[in-house]
Amino acid sequence: FTVGQAAYLLGRQQVLAQQIARSFMAVELRMEVHSYKNMLFEGVNLYNDNLKRLEDFYVNDEVAAAKDEMEEAWDDFYKMIMDAPKGEEVLELVNLAYDLLEKGDETIQALERYAIAEEGDKVDLTALKMLKMATRQNALSQHAVLYYLAFWNGVKVSDFFSRYYSVISEYEVNFADIA
Repeated sequence: FTVGQAAYLLGRQQVLAQQIARSFMAVELRMEVHSYKNMLFEGVNLYNDNLKRLEDFYVNDEVAAAKDEMEEAWDDFYKMIMDAPKGEEVLELVNLAYDLLEKGDETIQALERYAIAEEGDKVDLTALKMLKMATRQNALSQHAVLYYLAFWNGVKVSDFFSRYYSVISEYEVNFADIA
């Protein structure tokens, strides 16, 4: 398993978690229930399969600790999905999805620090940074949809607009940095 392969899988995990939450919300809203149910179950299975693939990947203690925290966040998120939250509980799912996004990002950052320090000559650091940015952007766009779906699902979020615009703002700032 290379650093690049691990970074790709970790980034994929960030996006998958947001897609899983979005699919759950779409099922709750009765939007094309069959296709979103399939996406939900396929996403959960793929996330778990990817975790198994990453299980033996070890480069240093910092990356291992960050990966463990990401897996703990996944356990909380997965439990919430299985508990099938309704109404206001959906907001907790959105919060757990964001926490999982952040834990994934922290894991990728730890992997990037390792790559710079230990494998700078073996790893295309520019490609690694672009991969990190691209997966973060994709995950942020998925997360913005979660706020939107929660709002239209009748979830009363006192600071909904500030949360939503915070995610959109980060997305736009990151996009400007790419350009």
